[in-house]
Amino acid sequence: MESMKNKNKTFPIKREKPHRPPETSKHMPWVLLFFVLFSLISSLNLDVARAEKPARESFTDNEEIKPGVSLTAEESAWLDEHPGIRIGLPEGLVPYVMENHQGNQVGILVDFKDELNRALKTNFVLKTMPSSRIFEMSGNKDIDVIYAVEPRKAEQEDLMPTDVWAIGYPALYARKGSSIKTPDDMAGKTIVLRPNTVWDKEIVRPYASTAKIVYAETPLDAMRMVINEEADLYLGLTSHMHAVTRYRLFGISQAYVFQETQVPFVMGVRPDWPMLVSILNKGLAHIGREGLGKIVKKWIKADEREIGIKLSDEEQAWLAQNHTVRARVGNFPPYMIFNEEEITGIVIDYLNLIAQRSGVRFEFVSETRSWQEALKSLMNLRGPDLMTSLSPMAEREPYMDFSEPYMISPRMLFTRTDAEFISRIDDLSGRTLAVPYGTLVHKRIEKEYPDIGLLVYDTDLKSIEAVSTGRADAYIGNLINTSYEILLRGFTNLKVAAPTPFGDDLYTFGIRRDWPELSSIINKALNTITPAEKMAIRKRYLTIKYEHGISIKDVLKWGLGLGGGAFLIILLIVSWNRSLATKVRERTVDLDGINKSLEYEIGERKEKEQQLEEYQHRLKALASQLTLAEERERRSLAADLHDHVGHSLALARMQLNGILDAQSEVERNMLVKDISHILLKSLQDTRSLIFELSSPTLNEIGLGAAISEWLEERVEKKYGLKTEFVDEIDERLRKTLEDNVRAVLFRNVRELLTNVIKHAKAGNVSVHLKSEDRLMNVIVEDDGVGFDPQAAPPEGEEKRGYGLFSIRERMADMEGSFDIQSEPGKGCRAVLTVPVEKSEGAE
Repeated sequence: MESMKNKNKTFPIKREKPHRPPETSKHMPWVLLFFVLFSLISSLNLDVARAEKPARESFTDNEEIKPGVSLTAEESAWLDEHPGIRIGLPEGLVPYVMENHQGNQVGILVDFKDELNRALKTNFVLKTMPSSRIFEMSGNKDIDVIYAVEPRKAEQEDLMPTDVWAIGYPALYARKGSSIKTPDDMAGKTIVLRPNTVWDKEIVRPYASTAKIVYAETPLDAMRMVINEEADLYLGLTSHMHAVTRYRLFGISQAYVFQETQVPFVMGVRPDWPMLVSILNKGLAHIGREGLGKIVKKWIKADEREIGIKLSDEEQAWLAQNHTVRARVGNFPPYMIFNEEEITGIVIDYLNLIAQRSGVRFEFVSETRSWQEALKSLMNLRGPDLMTSLSPMAEREPYMDFSEPYMISPRMLFTRTDAEFISRIDDLSGRTLAVPYGTLVHKRIEKEYPDIGLLVYDTDLKSIEAVSTGRADAYIGNLINTSYEILLRGFTNLKVAAPTPFGDDLYTFGIRRDWPELSSIINKALNTITPAEKMAIRKRYLTIKYEHGISIKDVLKWGLGLGGGAFLIILLIVSWNRSLATKVRERTVDLDGINKSLEYEIGERKEKEQQLEEYQHRLKALASQLTLAEERERRSLAADLHDHVGHSLALARMQLNGILDAQSEVERNMLVKDISHILLKSLQDTRSLIFELSSPTLNEIGLGAAISEWLEERVEKKYGLKTEFVDEIDERLRKTLEDNVRAVLFRNVRELLTNVIKHAKAGNVSVHLKSEDRLMNVIVEDDGVGFDPQAAPPEGEEKRGYGLFSIRERMADMEGSFDIQSEPGKGCRAVLTVPVEKSEGAE
C-alpha cells in the first residue's frame, strides 16, 4: 500500500504548512477533471449530515440593521478629502487577521473594519506589518491609524486615542505537563513577550530580577519558542488560544488567566487628524460592545468544539494508563506524504484531530518492514498498534478491530495513453495486470478472473511504474492516490481507462484487537469531525491547479498578427539600412570633392545604425515579453477557471447529490437555495472572464461604452481611483471605425490605465474621446507622480518601457501616433491619434 523509507523513524504530531501538489502537465486535463470530480463526489457518502451554514450575522445591537452613522457636514467633507485611510496592525495576529485558502484577509479585525466601513460609508484599508515596525510606520505617515493600542502606548507614541473599543485578558501559556499554577511561577523562567506592548511588561516587572525576557514578533512565533524549549512561558492574551487549535500546537496549553486584569485597547490616530478621532468614535459607538461580541464569537466559537468527547468509565481508565499508540505511516500520498523530516496528509490531519479531541497520544512510526509484514505483526499483537488506510475485509476481522470509515474513493482501471481501448475489466483477458500483494484487488482477480495475468509488487507505486514502463498493461487502484502519484511522479503516459466491479476503497483505521476501548474512542472522535472540517481537509490536499489551454484560433490570430507586424517592421528597417549603405557607397566615389560631406554622411550612418541596433534589441525584447505575457494570461485564465468556475460547479454537483439524502422539505429547500447561489456565483465568474478576454460591450455598443465600463468596473470599483469619462466623438465618425481599430484602441487604453494603477500612484484618472480634422484622439490623463518620457525606465521596470513601445508600434501600424506628455511630480497625459479616413467605408 505504500513505499517505505530505509530506516525506522518516528514523527511528532505536527502539521503547519498545507501540502501543495505540483503543477501538472498540460497533456492531462481530462485525467485531473476525472480525479477531482470523483474524489470530491465519492467522499459525499461519508458526509450524510451537511455542514451548518448560518446566514451572515448582523453585528449591530438589534436584530434589524441600523442605519448608517450620522456625520456632520464637516466630517463628511473631511472624509471626501481623505479617501483610502490606511489602518495598520501587526501581522500573524491570529484570529484577528488571517489568510484563508483563497488568499483573502479574514478574522475579527477584518469583520470589524467592514462594519466600520458599512456604518461610516468609508473605505478603510488594512495594512499588516511586523509588530516591531508598526510605530515607525505610523511616525512616517505610512499608515494613518493603528488598530489596537493601549492608551498609555498611544500617548507615548504621540497618537490620538479613540474611545476604548476592546478589552483583553492576559494569559500564561506553557508546555503541557508543566507545573505553572500562579503568576509567582514566572520567577526564574524564560518568558516570551511581544514588542511594543506595555501591559505584559508591567505584569512581569515583579519577577524581572530573576526571569529572562525574550521577544517574538507574533503569538505563533512565541508559542513555538515555548514548544521548542527556547522559553518556558509566553505571556499573551486569552484570545491567542485560537492559534493553538488553528495550528495544531498540541504541546502547549493555557496555564493561567489573569481574570482580574483587564487590558483596554483604543485606536491610535495620527496627531494631525483630530477629525478622524471623532468619526471613529461615532463608528465604534454605532457597533457597540454587543456587535463586537458577535464578531468575536464568530471567530472564537471554533474553539468551543475543542472540548473533547464524552468517554465511558472503561475508556477513561484506558486513557489513564497513558498508552502511546504506535501508528504505522508510509509514503501514500495524498493520505500520507513525507516531506523532509515531517509527514503530512489526509490521514495525519484526521489523527491529529482525534488526538486533540480525545486525548489519545499517537506516535507516527515509519519502519523498514513491508506493509504486508506490518499487517501480520499487528494481527499478532506484536506492533504496530494501529495501521491507517485499511479496507475492512472479512478475513481480517478476527485479528483486529476497524474504526468507522473516514474516506471513500472509487477503484479505477488505469492504462497507458497509447493502449488499445478498454471499457471494462473483461477486456484485460490475456493481458497483464500489476497489483500490490495481499490487497482485495489481488485476491479477487486471482479468484474471479483467472484469464488475467498478474504481476505482483509490494507497493502501489511499483505497480503504477510497471504500467508506465510497459511491463504491465493495466493497474487497478484507488482513484485519489493513483491520480496523485501520476501528477507527483510525472507519469504523463497514463490515463483512467474504465471503472471496475470492485466497488469503492473504504478506508478505516485498523486497531489491535486487545484495545477495544481505543476503537470506540477513535469512533467517538471521528463523529465530532464536522462535514465542513472534512471538506477543509480534502481541499487542503486535493486542490490541484491545471491548465485548460487556450483557443488555437486566438493564438493564431494574435500570434500571426503580432508576428506579421513585427516582421513588416523588421523588413522596413532592413530595407532602410540597405538604402543608407547604397548612399554611402555612391558618395565615397569622389573623396576629394566631397570629403566634408562624406564625414557628415558617415557620422549620420553610424548614428542611424546605432538607433537601428537599439531598435532591433527592443523588438527582440518586446517579442520575448509578448511570449511571457501570453503564457501569464494562459495561466491566469486556467487558474481562474479552476479556482472559481470549476470549484463552483463541483460544489453545485455535491449539493445536488445532497438533495437525495435530505430528510425534510426545509432541508431540500435550503440545498436548492445554496445551489442557486453557487450557480449565480459561477455565472458571475464566467462573465468576468469573458469580459477579461474580450469586452462584449466593445463589439455590441462601441468603443466609448467599453472604455467607460472598464473604467468603472476595473479602475474605480476595484482600485478606488476617481475616474472621469468624456465622449465627444461625432456619431457619424463613430460608425466609420473598423472592428480592428476599435480593438487596438481599447487594448491600448486598457494598457495605459493598467500602468496608471501600477506605477502612477494617482488619485484621479480621466479618458477623453474627441475628433478634429478627420482625426480621432483618445486622451488618458492622471494626477500621479509622472515621469520623464525620454529617460530609460528604472532598473527592474523594463516591462513598463516595452509596454509603451508596443503601444507606439500598434498605433504606427494603423498610420496613427502615440504621444506622452509628462514630468516628474506633474502627472501624465497620453494621446492616441488615428486618422478616421483609414476606416471610412465601413458603414
